[in-house]
Amino acid sequence: MKTDTGTPGWPELELPAYELTIDPQFDIIRPAGDESEESKKIDQLAASIALDGQLHPVSVYGVKGENGKVSYFVYDGRRRFRAITQINEERTRKAQALTPVRVQVNQDITSADDARLLRLAFQSNYPRKGYNDYELSEIVNALRIKHGWEGEQGTKKVVKTLGIDQPRVSIADRVYALSDAVKQQLRAGKITTQIALELTKVNKGEQAQVLEHAADIQHEENAKKGKGQGQGLKVSGMTGDGESINGEYTKEPKAKKAKLSDTSTLPDKIEAPAVTKAIRAANETKDENEIVQVKKNRKEIMETLQEFADSDLSGPEKGLARRFMTALLLNADGLLTDKKLANQWDKVVDAIKLSGVDGDLAAKEEKAKEKEAKEPQPKPEKPVKAAKAAASAPTAESKAAKGKAPKEPAAEPVKAPKPAKTAKSK
Repeated sequence: MKTDTGTPGWPELELPAYELTIDPQFDIIRPAGDESEESKKIDQLAASIALDGQLHPVSVYGVKGENGKVSYFVYDGRRRFRAITQINEERTRKAQALTPVRVQVNQDITSADDARLLRLAFQSNYPRKGYNDYELSEIVNALRIKHGWEGEQGTKKVVKTLGIDQPRVSIADRVYALSDAVKQQLRAGKITTQIALELTKVNKGEQAQVLEHAADIQHEENAKKGKGQGQGLKVSGMTGDGESINGEYTKEPKAKKAKLSDTSTLPDKIEAPAVTKAIRAANETKDENEIVQVKKNRKEIMETLQEFADSDLSGPEKGLARRFMTALLLNADGLLTDKKLANQWDKVVDAIKLSGVDGDLAAKEEKAKEKEAKEPQPKPEKPVKAAKAAASAPTAESKAAKGKAPKEPAAEPVKAPKPAKTAKSK
C-alpha cells in the first residue's frame, strides 16, 4: 500500500535502507528517552509496516560527493527508517527479499550545514510528537551549547531556528535549570510543568527534598480521599482492631517515606497543593529574608481563617488583634510563615486568659504597668558617699585642736516671779 503525503514537487524514491544515514545532528531534536519505551514503539511500528506497508515517506536530503554520487541523510522519519531496518534484519535471517525505504528528497537542502535543517526537522516532529517541556528544555540547551547561543541574543537565535515563541523558550530554560531529580519526575509525568516551575523558587539543592516532602503530603491527602496507596488492604475473614465491612478487614497501610530514587514510594501524581505545603514547611526553618514567597489562594486563606474562627475565644485586646490581622495578611501574601502567625495568635489567647471576661480591664492594667515602668525612679544614695560625708563633717575635738573653742549654748534668761495677790486686790 502506498500513500503519498509528502511535499508536492519533491521527488519520491524507494531506496535500500543501507544507502540511508540518520544525520547525527538531529539527535538534538530527539532527546534520549526511555530506551525500553523507544524499543517498544519501534517494534509496534515494524509490525504495522510489515502488515500494511509504509504509509508515509521518510524525509531526506541529498549531498553530492566529489565522485558525483549522492548520499542521503534522514532528517524526519527516524523511527520508520529503524523499523524497516529491523524488518530487514529478520528477512535477512530468513533469506527473504529486503523491504526498501520509501523516501521523499528535499531538493531545497543540498548541504548538511544548511541553517534551515534543524528547523525543518523540528517542525516536522513538533506538531506530530508534541514535545513536552522537559524534552524542549533539552533541545534548547543542546542548541545553546552547540552554537554558543547565550543571553538574549542567543534566545532570539533559538526562537528563529526552532520557530517557536520566546515565552516557550524562557520556560524551557527555567525547566533545564531544575535539579536532575526534579526533571526526571517531570519527564515521568509525576509532576506538571506548573509544579516544576513552582519548585524553581527553592534553591536547587533543596528541590529534591521539598518534592519528596510533597510526595509524603500527597500520600496523606490520597489516604483521606480513599484513593491510590491510601485505599488500604482488604483481607477476608480477619477481625481485630480494624473496621470490618461485609466480612472484609480494612486497614490503612502506613505509606513508605517518599524517595525520588524509588518510584514505588511515590504517588501516581503529585498535585500543586502538596508542593505548596512542602515549600511552606521548608520556610519554617529559614530566616525571614530567605523565605520563599508562596501566595495562598482564596480557599487556603478561608481555611486558615476558619481554623482561628473555630477557637472559642472573644474580646482580645485591640493592639494584639490589630497585630494579628497584619500578621494574617502577611501570611496570606506568603511573607510570614504559619508558625509565626500562630505565635501572634498565641499572644491574643494569652491576653484573653489574663483578662478573664473583661478584656478592657487587662488592657488598662497592662498600660498601668507600662506607665509605671517608664516613670523615673529616685536613685538611692550610695553607702560610700554617705560614709565620706560623715567622715568629712568637723567634730568638737577637731575644732579644739585647731584653737577654736566650741560655742557654748546661750543661757536662758531667768524670769521674775509674779507678785502674790493681796487682800486689797480682792
